[in-house]
Amino acid sequence: MHEASTKKALAYQATHRGIKETDLLLGRFVDNFLETLSTQELETFAEFLKTPDQDILAWVMDQETPPHAYTWIIKKLRP
Repeated sequence: MHEASTKKALAYQATHRGIKETDLLLGRFVDNFLETLSTQELETFAEFLKTPDQDILAWVMDQETPPHAYTWIIKKLRP
């Protein structure tokens, strides 16, 4: 898949999840970082988006420890 279409698909997935808080958090991530991610980071972000919203929110609020592969994403998601 072409990188631009991959980024567009990831941006959509990140901002149309079902829980508004997660949509907003991930939307901010997309706006601030998506264009600068490496191919490997894009692949990791795509996997990250398969995570349930409740888990993402728990990681961002430091209620649970995220998997090591996602630590860099969580750091960028936190205010």
